[in-house]
Amino acid sequence: MAIKLTYYTLVIPTSTVLSKFPDGWAAWVEQNESDGCGACWCDEHLFARATMSPLGAEKIQSNWQQLGFIGKTEINGEIVWKDFCFAEQGGRCDWLSYSDNSIHLTGREPGLVVGPWSRSADRSDTLQHHFLDKLGFSAFLAVLSALTLFVWSAAFRS
Repeated sequence: MAIKLTYYTLVIPTSTVLSKFPDGWAAWVEQNESDGCGACWCDEHLFARATMSPLGAEKIQSNWQQLGFIGKTEINGEIVWKDFCFAEQGGRCDWLSYSDNSIHLTGREPGLVVGPWSRSADRSDTLQHHFLDKLGFSAFLAVLSALTLFVWSAAFRS
């Protein structure tokens, strides 16, 4: 799958979150949803935040850095994105690939594009939150992977 770009989008690999955030996936999602800085969404490889405000994007970056995640860093004299990336800001990010107003983890097929979920009352009706809330993150990833395979196989049968 791929992540839809919208306004100011910051993205971090789910594997980075799971390896560096000790409180677990559910706490990560809750913390990001509760800061009031904008929308959240994810696919099986990337977690995204978007805000309509440059100040909101700066707050998200600051929050992630306070949690120990590294944004821009210098490697061999070049500034690159490390743990997370501000997708529209540009700069080298070796783990991120761009295609048609979306991003995906480098080395993976883009597949279906997913966009933000809402914090509003309809939150529980979104596919992403249904699986995140009811089955947990591992099951959510398994279902997304199966859904992606199903859609791709259906596309090739047509």
